[in-house]
Amino acid sequence: MYTLANLVAIVHGIVVVYFVFSLFILIKNIKNTKWYIIPSIPMLLIQWFYILTQGSCPLTILENHLRSQSQYKEGFICHYWQKLFGFSVPDRMVMFFMGIITMIFIIKFFILPYLRKNPSPSS
Repeated sequence: MYTLANLVAIVHGIVVVYFVFSLFILIKNIKNTKWYIIPSIPMLLIQWFYILTQGSCPLTILENHLRSQSQYKEGFICHYWQKLFGFSVPDRMVMFFMGIITMIFIIKFFILPYLRKNPSPSS
């Protein structure tokens, strides 16, 4: 069971790196990357649903369950940030930045394309 929990932690880390890399691609406005970034939107929405209803990311919940319940109270990023870098990052700050990332994805892929297709009529 402990090996499976480690596997979940590795996958969780890969997902975090994926989101950071996706944000970099969005900021740099690299062309032809929708195939890579579009899966981020449902993943972010699922994550936000779990955070709002369960109080934590689904992968954190799964990892803690596999490690015999509540190995750490804060989120995955905060926990491993403390272990790797020796100082803590508040959970609220991580949630704030995740909200900003979610809004950037929504604006980039839903609002801007709609506005480009439907320009406002000139008066």
